[in-house]
Amino acid sequence: MKKLISIAVFVVCLFCIASNTEAAKVPISDDAFLDIHGFTQGRLYMSIDQEGEEPAIISDFYMKCIRLCIGGQIAPDVNFFFATLNKDMGKDGNMSGRTLIADAWVEYVVNDNLKVNAGLLKLPFSRHMQQTGAKLHGLDFHSSFLKRSGVAIGHRDMGVMVRGLLSDKKIDYRLAIVDGTEYDKEVITGDTVITNKDDMPRFVGRIGYNVFDPEPGYFWAGTYLGKKKVLSFGVSFDLQPDVGGDEGDELYSAFAFDAFADIPMGENSIVGTVNAYSFGSGGTIPEGSGLWFDFGYRINKIEPLVAVELYEPKEGDTGKRQAILGGLNFWMHGHNSSLKFQFGGEKLNGADEWTKTVIVQSQVLF
Repeated sequence: MKKLISIAVFVVCLFCIASNTEAAKVPISDDAFLDIHGFTQGRLYMSIDQEGEEPAIISDFYMKCIRLCIGGQIAPDVNFFFATLNKDMGKDGNMSGRTLIADAWVEYVVNDNLKVNAGLLKLPFSRHMQQTGAKLHGLDFHSSFLKRSGVAIGHRDMGVMVRGLLSDKKIDYRLAIVDGTEYDKEVITGDTVITNKDDMPRFVGRIGYNVFDPEPGYFWAGTYLGKKKVLSFGVSFDLQPDVGGDEGDELYSAFAFDAFADIPMGENSIVGTVNAYSFGSGGTIPEGSGLWFDFGYRINKIEPLVAVELYEPKEGDTGKRQAILGGLNFWMHGHNSSLKFQFGGEKLNGADEWTKTVIVQSQVLF
């Protein structure tokens, strides 16, 4: 009973803190301005039926994500973006969450066909990887498919990316050259193991096709909540010489295909995504292939949705994943304030039993 009361109080608090807030835009001159915004995501996580163990429900309240973002323009055709990231503060009672610099880049705009971003970049390996966490469709990123060895923060890296829209904004291209896994020499049981012996960079890119509205922004949204009509398809790659294979001295390669639809239907809309992946050996994700998809139908501010995740390693069960998830999004004030519920089960690493979870998450974006 105490647990149910705690859950009810938590949900009420989420409704109370959610408000329609807007970012602060600060003018500096006729050609320069600051755009200050951020978001917080509070989460209640519950694991249910611990194989007959007590307690039957294990709950955890924590801050899933806290971000402060500062962007803007410092001169005509010169933009910038800087953002902090603090994840999982209070998870399992640990309040020592570390604040990181998650994004830091300068953008030089030649025209719609060519923009150059340099700095700490979010990379274009599938459309999902370059979405903003503030405008996701589901509860969270499908992070099991976004990992990469040799990089401090998940799907980001240091380097340069060129991007743009071609052919009447139908073709969206993004190509990044970044650090990747660095040169390293290590002695293991008497043998010298060298990773990336020629200190080669990492190459990440995506080519997409827009059937309807283009998406010119650096960050994409998981749903535009009726403000855009988007149907896109893309193929992408992640390559780096001398870091893949069983010995870590071959070409590392990964490939992805993505399809995304966000189609308004009056006050409602349908949203769906399909992503398929193939990972080579030498990365954080074991060699193999997988896919995930989600689908939702938004009825004004209410959206039920479902998602499935599957990953099959080439050998063994390590990294094997099966997940079936259902959810309900309440877009109180769009992305500015939302409340999301998710329930479902997952099997990890070849487990026989399903791990059942319920998650409630609020977001306030300003």
